[in-house]
Amino acid sequence: MSRTGFSSLSIVLTSLMAAVHLLGFAQATTVLSGVFLTIFVVLEWPRLIWAARGVLLTALVLFCALWLMGRTTPELLAAAVDRAAFFVCFVVVLSVLGDAARTSKLVRTSGRIIVNQTPGRRYLTLTFGGHLMGVLMNLGTVTLLSTMIYGSVTQGTQTADQRVRDIRLKRMTMAMLRGFSAVTFWAPTSVTIAIILSSSLQLRWIDLLPLGIPGFVCYIALGWLVDRMTFARPKSSLVAGPSEPWLRPFAQLLAIIFLVPSSAAIVSYTFDLSLIGGLFLCIPVIGLGWMTLQYRHAGRGRAILLTLRRARTKTVPSLCDLRNEMTIFAASGFLAVILLPQIDVVWLGENITRLGLGEGAVLVAGSWTIILLALVAVNPLVSAPLVIETLVRLPNLEFDPAVIAFTVTAAWGIIVGFSPFAASVRLTARGVNRPASDVGAKWNFVFSLCAVMLLNVGLLVLV
Repeated sequence: MSRTGFSSLSIVLTSLMAAVHLLGFAQATTVLSGVFLTIFVVLEWPRLIWAARGVLLTALVLFCALWLMGRTTPELLAAAVDRAAFFVCFVVVLSVLGDAARTSKLVRTSGRIIVNQTPGRRYLTLTFGGHLMGVLMNLGTVTLLSTMIYGSVTQGTQTADQRVRDIRLKRMTMAMLRGFSAVTFWAPTSVTIAIILSSSLQLRWIDLLPLGIPGFVCYIALGWLVDRMTFARPKSSLVAGPSEPWLRPFAQLLAIIFLVPSSAAIVSYTFDLSLIGGLFLCIPVIGLGWMTLQYRHAGRGRAILLTLRRARTKTVPSLCDLRNEMTIFAASGFLAVILLPQIDVVWLGENITRLGLGEGAVLVAGSWTIILLALVAVNPLVSAPLVIETLVRLPNLEFDPAVIAFTVTAAWGIIVGFSPFAASVRLTARGVNRPASDVGAKWNFVFSLCAVMLLNVGLLVLV
């Protein structure tokens, strides 16, 4: 077996151990997860980017230092390994769904419809289209749509001058990116929601929706308002481009999106699992089923065989292409677990009391912690769990768990569309052939600042 084959097999086995762990088999799966994950990292080390290597080395060096100082334990190491395997499994199961979406005629049709709208409908269509596709394809959405956006602008109407094309590119890119960023507010396929549901908050997914859905609506509405106030409406003479029926493709996307949490909820209820456990079991099945439907012209039996062959020869080997994402996710999860016990919540609580800060002000500080750390390249995968668990453990303060969750999802959503270190911003910038600093910090600055201010005001009023 080739190196790629061994790497793919090791990451599949790591994910399998993480899924089995969710079923209650802890000790054996922890050891095996650590072994398989180590094999994967060693095999893929030469091909990792500097950022992935840096996060991994930071996690390992910090753990060794804490171990030598006697500030960590074997139990903490086991918990850190379990969290690392959990994140790897999350990436793997979503990649199966994303692989099915990438070759779907429905997705290609939807992407074309989303991009080729008239100016009057373009912003909202790109926003909601980017959001819906983001639920299913995750980062694959920004890669697909940003490339389509760039092509539609550069190869579009030749009578438009360069200034008009630049404005159109900026508006379309921001619409798509803001829609994609809003996935963090509610979607169960978002890593943000996965972290919250697996935290000490002990929330169900449905508990997040009363704040998550209004937050999502406000976020989308703010983006539309900023766009309208920043750019003048185009003249009717500039409106061009054919329009095609969009209701059926979008309705089909919504049906698939609805299928994911509903099937996971049924499985989790039937087998007494968490929703995350249900998602880990259902998403690969839905992805493989979607692939089978794409081969339905070959007949039922043949379609199943073609799907299994594709999974073996393409889907599983392609997991190695996600080596950097998996390494960053795993190392960040590991790092968050070992750092949490190092935070002196008693000292922190005493200083909060001394300063006279209330729950609302502390939540605002928590949101700024996630945002500012992301701007200096500290992934929210590390900062968000630390903020959640610190807020839960703070003495003399009582926080509504749903409000903590909303704080984290909103701050993370802002970062996804603003930080030049965010994968979504980097991939979007690559797709539209612009620097990441332009796409995030420059183009999206006004919106992000308004979103932060709105979040802070909302937290102070809400709590």
